[in-house]
Amino acid sequence: MIKRIFNAIFATRSATIAQPCVEELVASMRSEVGLSIRADSFNESDRSFEAVASTDSPVPMLDREHWEVVDEILTADGGEFPPEIPMLDSHDRSSVFKVLGNGTNARQADGKWNLRLNFDDDDDSTRAMNKVAKRFIRDVSIGYTVESCVYIQAGRTETINGKSYSANNGRILKVCTKWKANEISLTPIGADKDAKIRAAIAMQGHRPEQKRHDELAAELYDLIIDTGLPREEVVTDMASAAGISSSEVNEILEGNAAPNAEQLDGFAIVLETETEPLVQFI
Repeated sequence: MIKRIFNAIFATRSATIAQPCVEELVASMRSEVGLSIRADSFNESDRSFEAVASTDSPVPMLDREHWEVVDEILTADGGEFPPEIPMLDSHDRSSVFKVLGNGTNARQADGKWNLRLNFDDDDDSTRAMNKVAKRFIRDVSIGYTVESCVYIQAGRTETINGKSYSANNGRILKVCTKWKANEISLTPIGADKDAKIRAAIAMQGHRPEQKRHDELAAELYDLIIDTGLPREEVVTDMASAAGISSSEVNEILEGNAAPNAEQLDGFAIVLETETEPLVQFI
């Protein structure tokens, strides 16, 4: 195994596509803002629709800095959209074939972001476009990355960039003053705020442990990527070295469990890393 890892890294590998770490995957799933599609804006000649986003209203989110539910505001002035962002099927970035088209011509006006949704002409994209045109699909959401923010404690009011913000509902208010859109997704149902709250509250009961599990999972995931080998192969070797099943290793990689010291030693041998930096997470 060690020889194969060495050869994969230093001899046979010319280039690899980095897989998203667990932290990035979790962030992409939770970072959504509801958008609405204007079906009456359909341009049949270029297969496009207009979408309107309102980003200046608070949305309950699980904040990983405080590991609790906060009200999050994406300030319109702080938003940034690249010239083009991929349009995905329900935030699924597991395959290039989940790309339905792209979003372009993003512009801001009156606290809202508007952009054009352009559909590809393959069968899956055409089917999705037709559902939008027939008004069966009306919801879209964006995945984004927060680059800077200000936290306002519950019950307090602060002025940020000349605008007053108040933290209500007994929760911290997170005002995102700089954020960047990464992708836009066509979704059967828009972001479910209540579901986000329910999931976040469920996690709050064990948030210190869950945070450690997620951080360890992200670290292990990065180490697996560094081997340059197929994940399934490395997971099998990790399971053998730790004396557990591959499904148990995957549970650890998904942040649902943490290994004990002996199992972590086995992982370290397979991944050719020191156990010491990982111990803090268990």
